[in-house]
Amino acid sequence: MSDSTSSTSSSSGISSQYWSGQISFSGLGSSGTDFSSVIEQLMAVESYRKDEMESWESTWQDKVDALDALNESMVNLKTWLTDYDSPDKFLTKTAASTDSDALSATADAEAEEGTHTIIVNQLAQNDILVASGAPISDTSAAITSSDATMTISYAGTEYTIDVPAGTTADGLVSLISNNPDLSGNVRAKLLYDGSNYYLQLRGMDLGADNVVEVTSSTVPGFAPDAFERTQNAQNSQVKVDGFPSAADKWIESDSNTLDGVVDGLTLSLKDVTDTNGIKITVATDTDAVKQNIQDFVDQVNAIRTSILNLSKVDTTGDVGSATGSTSSDDTSNTVTGSLLTGNYGLQMVAQQFKDLTGSSAIGFSYYDGDTGLGDLYTSLSQLGILTEADEDSENAGLLTIDDDALDEALSTDPTAVANLFSADGIGESVSPEVSYVSHIDGTTKPGNYLISYTVSNGALSGATINGHPAKISGNWEITGMQGEDEGGLAIRINDKSEGSHTGEVNIKQGKIPEMINLLDQMTDSTNGTLNIIKNNYEDIIDNIETQLSNEERRLELKQSTLKTQFANLDTTLSNYSSIQSSLSSYIDQLSSSS
Repeated sequence: MSDSTSSTSSSSGISSQYWSGQISFSGLGSSGTDFSSVIEQLMAVESYRKDEMESWESTWQDKVDALDALNESMVNLKTWLTDYDSPDKFLTKTAASTDSDALSATADAEAEEGTHTIIVNQLAQNDILVASGAPISDTSAAITSSDATMTISYAGTEYTIDVPAGTTADGLVSLISNNPDLSGNVRAKLLYDGSNYYLQLRGMDLGADNVVEVTSSTVPGFAPDAFERTQNAQNSQVKVDGFPSAADKWIESDSNTLDGVVDGLTLSLKDVTDTNGIKITVATDTDAVKQNIQDFVDQVNAIRTSILNLSKVDTTGDVGSATGSTSSDDTSNTVTGSLLTGNYGLQMVAQQFKDLTGSSAIGFSYYDGDTGLGDLYTSLSQLGILTEADEDSENAGLLTIDDDALDEALSTDPTAVANLFSADGIGESVSPEVSYVSHIDGTTKPGNYLISYTVSNGALSGATINGHPAKISGNWEITGMQGEDEGGLAIRINDKSEGSHTGEVNIKQGKIPEMINLLDQMTDSTNGTLNIIKNNYEDIIDNIETQLSNEERRLELKQSTLKTQFANLDTTLSNYSSIQSSLSSYIDQLSSSS
């Protein structure tokens, strides 16, 4: 087992040295022989396959970890996108008041730009009673020596409270405020004027209907006529843009926060105004919308960057072709792949992201300048949002924004911009022949729907939606059949003239809801693209671990065999050493005899 051998012998024993490659052992025999070191070195050589397997397992585990990180990033992106998945959330509008101390307002996406005049005649307020005819000097003294009752009416409903003998003023307050029927409706407290205490009853709701009354009482001193009304329950009263026009007519509410009086506006009434009223001006906050768009691009680019880093190929030297090999020749190129370079699943994910941001939005149709129907913007490229195609650019493969193009789009029609990003099931007709009525969320799929129908003898004789038969109702409405993409889509016929007609109705889905759906598919724990790849990799790891287990058992057996062999060798050498000693002794005796 050696390339060269040298040996020496002496009367005291055998001393030898052997060299084979990088394995060496010396001192064979029963004295000082280090067979453990020999076996350790032999096993190190024998373990090269195990080392390779462990390296492979580590590499595949790195791939699994990278997919987990990418999957988590996509889930986080989906969560972030849900904060902008409707025009209300995406489109920011402001409502400025000429007197915010008296009236303020907030605007959502439905609010139209413009100015409104609001006159506030009165604020909504709650009802308050005070027992001014029943002064109390000592709140800890009993107010009744026998069992009594007090009946309180609130908003037309009566509630009777039992007042036990010995109840104090403080106790009466507690009985009223903590009564399970009155709780949240009427609250009692004691007012102090510097000399005496007085029982106060407050209705907890605003509005003219929420009146508090003490209808009967056997509590001494607290008869109904002992109470006076210090504040009347009343509704708020406003006029909006001169409506109602009659001097004594008002828009009334039991709240000082008015929703729905003006579409998209929430009015907060704080004080009455003069007859000139207060101006509320609604405008689009284009800076905020632009920031939302920038945030969207940044979030998407973060995912794209992760994918690019996992799949990129780095080349150095004089690049000829990407062979995936590394040459020691200084004039050749070196090609280095990333952790998931060449993975088809990851390439598919990257392409789906690219297709989504580069394609027209689902259910949008091109704008018709003659009719004014259709969508002014149908793709992100019209807003100046494009994928950088220059491979030498630091932004290669990422979305970029042309600020001038985006600013122009926002100044032209900010609502159309918001819809392109965040429309989620917005239905509309782009043909005067038909009108959109309704659809069923989760059943009717976003898309463009071609309507064909025939009117014969003054009635609908047939209708289809995207070529599929539609259900006809007697009120000139048709509905998409269940099982088809248009299932649940209801459409009203406008052109009732004899003959055949066509029209188009769209259910819009902006880029953000579309991306949320795509991310749902990609990150699905069972059928998601990333998890399918991950499961395949984990199967490979399981297979490697099985091979590792087999290899470890082989190595254990090999080590056991080596130990046995060297133990036998040690015994043999020991025997030879004994024989040598005997021979040496015999020779010495012969020499001395002669």
